[in-house]
Amino acid sequence: MKPAASFVLLTYNQEQFVRDAVQAALAQTCENIEILISDDCSTDRTFEIVQQEVTAYRGPHKVAINQNSANLGVNAHINACVERVRSDLIVPAAGDDISAPERVEKLLDRFRDETPLLLYSGAENIDAQGQRSARPTGGALFDRTCDPLLAATSFGLFLGATVAWNREIFTTYGPLPDDPAYEDLILGFRAALENRVAFVDEPLVAYRENSGLSAINAPTTRRAWKQKQARTREMNCNVLRQRLQDAQTAGADARLLSTIEYALKINQVRRDINRTTLFHAFRNTPALGPFVKAALSEINARRKGL
Repeated sequence: MKPAASFVLLTYNQEQFVRDAVQAALAQTCENIEILISDDCSTDRTFEIVQQEVTAYRGPHKVAINQNSANLGVNAHINACVERVRSDLIVPAAGDDISAPERVEKLLDRFRDETPLLLYSGAENIDAQGQRSARPTGGALFDRTCDPLLAATSFGLFLGATVAWNREIFTTYGPLPDDPAYEDLILGFRAALENRVAFVDEPLVAYRENSGLSAINAPTTRRAWKQKQARTREMNCNVLRQRLQDAQTAGADARLLSTIEYALKINQVRRDINRTTLFHAFRNTPALGPFVKAALSEINARRKGL
């Protein structure tokens, strides 16, 4: 018999916060579920802390732990975990966030009512010390609309830390791509394509601000900033490529496909500019400036022709 839900806690180098995340996973108040805590080859004490908490656990949920022998990266790690768990509702969590005790219960109730491809919830922001932040949550696209035409070029669909997935989102469209890409932007678009997004209007996750890898690797020089920008553009391009493939799988119309294609071209140009520290040379060198200007003009002209 399939478990009612699968709670998947993904950890990597989060020794400062992971104990709270594990305790929150084990404290879920719903009916018996399976819990998988999977570590992506941490180099600190993260997995040791996971082992301590699970060894001491005496609750009703079935708990499994895993540590990858090599670092897979976010998307490959998610794919591996999805293959390992058994339920139709998959509730992921990060090792630096804290799930409310009723998180799975609330998501499971909504899932059974509507069977969406993707659910997400409200959240509260907390800082590195666990204190509530004054910064408001919300304001992403899905808070206003799930129109696939708008979602196709958006890079802010919902707060990914609050998500839950229907296994169908993977069986229909396939696993996440191997290339680095934001998983919430891919899976959110898949759900928008079928108008199967649900929102639970309760703060079910305490989302820790400025504590992840992006904060640790924050650029301190202009060169580092430009390199980070180039990586971000590359990931955006990978997202758009996957969105194009998913839209084709869904049988989307020509207008939606063209919108994604043009957005991809624009992001490719922006990525190529950010890959070099010679940005001004691109703009000012006679041999290169007209090429960049012409490429951008053509893309903008084609967009206006939609």
